[in-house]
Amino acid sequence: MKKMFAFCLVLLLFLISSLHADFVSMSMAGDPYVFKGKMVPIPAGEFMMGTNKPVAAGPFGSGTAFPAHRVTLDAFEIGATEVTNEQYCEFLNAAVKEGKIVVQEGNAGKGWFLTRVKESIPCWEVVGAEGERYAGWRYIMLSPIQGLGVSMAPEHVINRCWIIYNPHSGNFYVHRGFEDYPVTFVSWYGAYAFSEFYGLSLPTEAQWEYAARGGAYWDHELPYPTDDGTMDCSKANYGCKSYNHALPWPRNGSPGDPFEADYIGYPTPAVTEGNRYKPNPFGIYNMAGNVLEWCLDWYSSVFYQYSKVNNITHNPVNLEGEDPPAEIQEGMEIFDYTMDTRVMRSIGFGFPISATLSVSRLSTYPLRGNDHFGFRVVNNNPGTIPRYQKGERK
Repeated sequence: MKKMFAFCLVLLLFLISSLHADFVSMSMAGDPYVFKGKMVPIPAGEFMMGTNKPVAAGPFGSGTAFPAHRVTLDAFEIGATEVTNEQYCEFLNAAVKEGKIVVQEGNAGKGWFLTRVKESIPCWEVVGAEGERYAGWRYIMLSPIQGLGVSMAPEHVINRCWIIYNPHSGNFYVHRGFEDYPVTFVSWYGAYAFSEFYGLSLPTEAQWEYAARGGAYWDHELPYPTDDGTMDCSKANYGCKSYNHALPWPRNGSPGDPFEADYIGYPTPAVTEGNRYKPNPFGIYNMAGNVLEWCLDWYSSVFYQYSKVNNITHNPVNLEGEDPPAEIQEGMEIFDYTMDTRVMRSIGFGFPISATLSVSRLSTYPLRGNDHFGFRVVNNNPGTIPRYQKGERK
């Protein structure tokens, strides 16, 4: 009996060690109550936001970015990279301890809003806990599968969520090797909750574009948010081929550089050291391509016109919008419900070259979140350390 017990104990220890060989726990990666991402200081300044040429930037949302209008911004800091799996996993482990999130059974096969897979795919999802600002709203879907593209062709196998939940330990983990990849499958609510937890914010649309274009700090505002304002397959991770081999999109625009060998088809690591692409002059990486990035603003196709007519020039942000009821998350398909949308910038790894312009605007429902959706954060109190203040509900 003692030998059998010893054998079982050794086997259990072996299985535990095997688990840690495959997964990396973020609960022991330092203080999870402090955001450890690198922030880039952006000086206060003035720039011309938008363009006087209409830009069709995507299949969801008209992408109207006109007219060009002058905007002034206070100083702020912005993430040098998109938020990573490791950083979001640390947030989840801290938030679950503080009772701010709930983990529940979900379904990654939710049609258009997630993977476009119509079969039931059981997985874990994280939602806001009771009493939180967005209680019941999905923050992130821990999808074990990649999605289908617009043409319904399978996307790259890397395009799944690499954050894993262990219901026995109650902890979140990141699969080894994917710690530095940008977190995906995040809804606007999940991006906002992360930023709020650390006393940060999502960038306003104006902050994002100012940082992307280099601001008036440089001799010229960059038409593309790259190291020198030009764009080709060596500058950013975008759709260096016709969009999913299918859609003639954007209408009357370039389908992208038709170099099949240069198309990657998945996000690349969000790092400052060893990044595949050079940063823009401010030192910010992947402002074009890689993943779509949530902004704070509600989307309006006429907000630029409204701002210009009403002389809204200082720190503009569109806060006019309404969240739909959380119940519509279940079983909803495209066009089943009319609701307001949130702004997205940066474009993802599969979008054409015309969508990589610094002025390009996209929008989608804030409850969406698939393998193209990520975000970065801003600090509106430059010089302070982003951290969670225990006992305070923001």
